[in-house]
Amino acid sequence: MTTNSGVACRGMAYDRLVRQEELILDVTERLTEVLLEQGITRAELARRLERSPGFVSQLLQGGRNLTLRTVADIAGALSLRPSLALSPLSKPAVTVDRWIPERRRTSTLPISVLQRSESPTSLAFAA
Repeated sequence: MTTNSGVACRGMAYDRLVRQEELILDVTERLTEVLLEQGITRAELARRLERSPGFVSQLLQGGRNLTLRTVADIAGALSLRPSLALSPLSKPAVTVDRWIPERRRTSTLPISVLQRSESPTSLAFAA
């Protein structure tokens, strides 16, 4: 038997997971945009980080834990300073504006989950 509090806990856990996946997607998309803007390949970024190209690919595809230290290292390798802006959550957290890119469909979220139209966070990199 499911109680209302059990349903609420599952809803809160799901919302938490959605926020986590949104942040991962925001960061990896922004890093990918910066690489394209600067004309830097993943292999070149790996060289600058003294890591393997596979490591960088896993990071940018969301398959490896992207820590704040790693974000700072990547930003440094790109001669940038990361900054983070937080904004209030808006409901619904997930809308049907656009599909999650194909590379993210292997995440822990169900395929039916769609990417939100407004990000609750923004990540900027400044020179």
